[in-house]
Amino acid sequence: MNTQAQRAFEALEYLRAVTNRPRLETQQISLLLGLYSLPTEGVTMQDLAKEVAGVTQSFISRNASAFGVNSKPGAERMLGLRIGEDVRYRTVHFLEAGRKIMDTFIGILDGSQRPPKGMRPAVDRRTK
Repeated sequence: MNTQAQRAFEALEYLRAVTNRPRLETQQISLLLGLYSLPTEGVTMQDLAKEVAGVTQSFISRNASAFGVNSKPGAERMLGLRIGEDVRYRTVHFLEAGRKIMDTFIGILDGSQRPPKGMRPAVDRRTK
């Protein structure tokens, strides 16, 4: 496997492990990357849905919750939600742990970091 492909594989395995999501979806990764590229104070779900191609506001809401207050057992809580200045809109933002996870993910991709040693892979309990 070439170096870039190996780094991409390692980065994805890292993200699957820390989120405890063996079936991490491409759109979920797009959501995290889209949010990571936006201002650190957070963005409304409506604006985030515009930034991430092919997702709806309900997808943003579901996954903001899934990576936040409803994170899987054993996974770091990555995202937080709060009411914006306009109370009709909630903003999504990275929590400190989530930003560190994404920093590491990007670092593995660009080759500036190695995956942490001793990470346990995400195991899909639906397979035998």
